[in-house]
Amino acid sequence: MCIKEEIFRDFVQKLRKEKEFSDEIINKIKELWEHEKITSQEEILKLISGDHSDDIKN
Repeated sequence: MCIKEEIFRDFVQKLRKEKEFSDEIINKIKELWEHEKITSQEEILKLISGDHSDDIKN
């Protein structure tokens, strides 16, 4: 199930505020999402936590 753009943007804003991620990390997440290499919040969380990063296509 893909994240709709509005939900994705809200989720990224929440990450930015709560976790204090840099713009570079946020932009990389956006880039992966735009190219449909990540399609769920769970995949984003795995990516930023460093867990199962091999599951994300390069």
